[in-house]
Amino acid sequence: MNKHDELRDYLTRESVPEQISPDNMQSMLEEKAPARKRSRTIHRTLRFTAGAAACAVLCTFGVHYAHESGIGFREAAPRSNSFTDENGKPVSRPTSTLRAVRDYDELYNHLASIRDSGDFNFLFTDAEMVIPGAIGGAMDDGAVDLYAGAQIYNGSSTITTGVIEEEKSPSGNFSQTYSQEEGVLEADLVQTDGNLIYYLYTDYSKSSTHGHTFLNTAAVSDGRFLSSHRIDLSANLENFGRMQEMYLYNGMLIVIGSTSSYMTYPAGGEPAVSIGGYENTTYVHFFTAEEFPKHIGSYAQEGTYTDVRITADGFLYLVTNDSSEMLYALDETAEPEQFVPTYGMDGCIELLPAEDILIPQTLPEDIAQLSYIVTGSLDLRTEGSFTHCDTKAVTGLAGNVYCSDSNLYVTWGWDNTQIHRIALEGGAITPMASAEVKGRVNDQFSMSEYDGYFRIAASTEDWSEPNAPIEDIRNNYLYVMDMELNMVGSIGDFGIGETIRSANFAGSTAYIVTYEQTDPLYSFDLSNPAAPVMLDEYKILGYSTYMQQWDEGLLLGFGANADEEGVEDGVKLVMFDNADPTNLDEVGIHILSGGESGYIWSEAMHERKALLIAPEKNLIGVPVSRDVYREDYGPEGNTCQTSYQFFSYENGQFIHKGELTKNAGFFDYFNRAVYIGDYVYVLSGSDFAAAAIDGITETDRAAFH
Repeated sequence: MNKHDELRDYLTRESVPEQISPDNMQSMLEEKAPARKRSRTIHRTLRFTAGAAACAVLCTFGVHYAHESGIGFREAAPRSNSFTDENGKPVSRPTSTLRAVRDYDELYNHLASIRDSGDFNFLFTDAEMVIPGAIGGAMDDGAVDLYAGAQIYNGSSTITTGVIEEEKSPSGNFSQTYSQEEGVLEADLVQTDGNLIYYLYTDYSKSSTHGHTFLNTAAVSDGRFLSSHRIDLSANLENFGRMQEMYLYNGMLIVIGSTSSYMTYPAGGEPAVSIGGYENTTYVHFFTAEEFPKHIGSYAQEGTYTDVRITADGFLYLVTNDSSEMLYALDETAEPEQFVPTYGMDGCIELLPAEDILIPQTLPEDIAQLSYIVTGSLDLRTEGSFTHCDTKAVTGLAGNVYCSDSNLYVTWGWDNTQIHRIALEGGAITPMASAEVKGRVNDQFSMSEYDGYFRIAASTEDWSEPNAPIEDIRNNYLYVMDMELNMVGSIGDFGIGETIRSANFAGSTAYIVTYEQTDPLYSFDLSNPAAPVMLDEYKILGYSTYMQQWDEGLLLGFGANADEEGVEDGVKLVMFDNADPTNLDEVGIHILSGGESGYIWSEAMHERKALLIAPEKNLIGVPVSRDVYREDYGPEGNTCQTSYQFFSYENGQFIHKGELTKNAGFFDYFNRAVYIGDYVYVLSGSDFAAAAIDGITETDRAAFH
């Protein structure tokens, strides 16, 4: 059994703990509370950033339950075991309301009840809080100079010094990270302001586990690299630390990352044993947005990084999962820091106040382990600075995250999906509703909010009845819900035997791709939320993992090509004519096949941000890697060749404009591209390449060592 199946098996075990029934909760509290002393001081070893300031709080927490449990923010109807009404129509299933714990004693007793009722083979926790220290040397003004001690390289790999002359590109004439919702910004590995390019690179050859993170920066002008620098961001992180995504926003470079530490705790027993697990911290570092970034400040909270958004009104919302202390390690001597999440600004760390931790009013029957969803907001409206806004405590697990301009939706689940809606307004975080639906959600693009309704697509998987031939029965559904997450309308029974691979919502129309052996593209009319209607079904070989509107009446798809037996043999670009959603058509396809030269793959198959899609430039960029066999490459005869290929779409067909290539190192391949003016810049960990968009003629290359 692999780790994924083991985790699923563990989380879906049913357990009905009598100790945490409503009749026993109060007596337990009265028994335990007088003996416990609670302190909000953290007695952990911390490493502070230079110029640490007074504490500021930003944190939101929740609780991790087994597979079919959920959270609630409103009064809910009694829980049903069915996702259909008396007429067999799909319904959402409301979940229990939340209540704040009175103090840490109540939370401890809550955890102890779970511990005493469970049979845990393994548990996951989150980490000893470690704030990365100053990276580089201290500046005169107390800021941290990231550049101190770093080597600087230009395109010829010679060391340069000094300040570059500012080269201004045409205002706004550069690409930015594509965001699902207009005005709701998403983070990525690369950012540019039209003059400087910032790129996060994790070198996995430096570590056998999570790698070593560098920030590659380059000043550019008209397809030339004026200077290039490699900055070590992992120098002062714990051994599992790495930077994951970043923003360039309001004069700041905002980098989101995480650390992980392995901790052991006594678990008792005869003879005495100990148990261990990874504890994680997510942090946000703020730097000046310049050639040599200076550290401004940082925010940290326990938990693994899930997702982040910046809304149009200038607030950052961070979502993480924080698991509770290993339950077997909790006993009467346990201090709050062993089971209460921590958070802090600029190295000042505190426990989350008890009144900000919410647990279910009614405990689910299949409760397994406690952990927290963390959501917090930062105010970024003042250029070059950030402040804390709001904290809230919610319960559940965080998986896929979708964010509109006014609501954050956090989902999690396998067979069934829990949905939690949190209202966002001016930095305020207000839990509003929760429910669960039947089926599993593919990704954030399977969700959309429009005209006061929430739409979500999900795939279901059921098995045949006992005493019948074993059969895996797959189905797909498109649900329409109101803002209280009550089911308003739905449509199912499409893509039978297949699963959803991609989705795209355009106003009151939805487009969904399912796949098993062919790639059916379905269109749906959602203009009447109570009665969704399928408009058309169009089938081609392979499937799209991502779809994005290219132009009025044109929908671009990217994904895997496959033969008639469903065997994947390359990647493809496909253009759909969706001007009339009742009459879909394919109006252009381009297949990249490995053929006899070797296996071909693309990071964009699982990370759509690796694509460069710029209709305004009639430009599509795709990272492509080939595993190639040649005898002169050594005893094993294998190497990986990587390229970033560019296309235009003209007169109903894709035109290959050209490509930039390199021999890939260990996880070192071209995986991002941006355009600035009339030039494209293709990025990897060891080098950047520049080319003119017209003809993709290489103009310069910068090396990083």
